[in-house]
Amino acid sequence: MKKFVSIEIVGQSNIGVIDLGEIETNMTETMTANRIRERAEPKMVQALREHFDYEIKVRSINVISSVGAIEIKALVIVGAEEEDCVEEVTMSETWVY
Repeated sequence: MKKFVSIEIVGQSNIGVIDLGEIETNMTETMTANRIRERAEPKMVQALREHFDYEIKVRSINVISSVGAIEIKALVIVGAEEEDCVEEVTMSETWVY
């Protein structure tokens, strides 16, 4: 089954939706979390780069839940013109119709 996650930042919602593709259910929880992280990180960076129009660097990305509803937390550095800032990103499983 295809899985999708929505991207939100504290104070900003509905930044975008990431297609994680098919996530197999026969893998271990660790393997599933690694697969989700590998698929989510580059797409999150691209979406945030387009949203902020600045360079994005990932400080950390953690899959909080890979069983049931997917939840991912990340800290990113937004390379703004005057001063870099750190943003807390939450990605939560959503449905796309």
